[in-house]
Amino acid sequence: MKVRCGLMNASQAAAQLGVSRKTYYKWEQRGLQAMLTGLADQSPGRPCQPVDSRSEALEIELGNARRDNVLLQHKMELKDVLTDLKLSSGMSRTKKNERKKKALAMMVELKKTYSVANSGLAREFGIYCEW
Repeated sequence: MKVRCGLMNASQAAAQLGVSRKTYYKWEQRGLQAMLTGLADQSPGRPCQPVDSRSEALEIELGNARRDNVLLQHKMELKDVLTDLKLSSGMSRTKKNERKKKALAMMVELKKTYSVANSGLAREFGIYCEW
């Protein structure tokens, strides 16, 4: 810039940079071209981020693992209710019916949310229910 402003000549600038005068002019041309390119109109907003397929695959895998974790937690809650029903011989009929309704509601929720078959849930846990 000092050469363009007339504060020093090209030979002095080249000497200061430790290059030949020819190389200085080449660099000057590149710099001016880069500045002009930088002034060109660009699309608004942030530039698009490159798609990282490995990262996307890991995000999908993590989402599936989280979904499976929640499903297993719900299944364990259902297993506890079904096991309680199986082992509760001295429970009153009203209490037993409440637990059956709770287990049925949990099965319906699992089926609706995770596409799990109601009939297979009790078999999956190895529990035979007489209802």
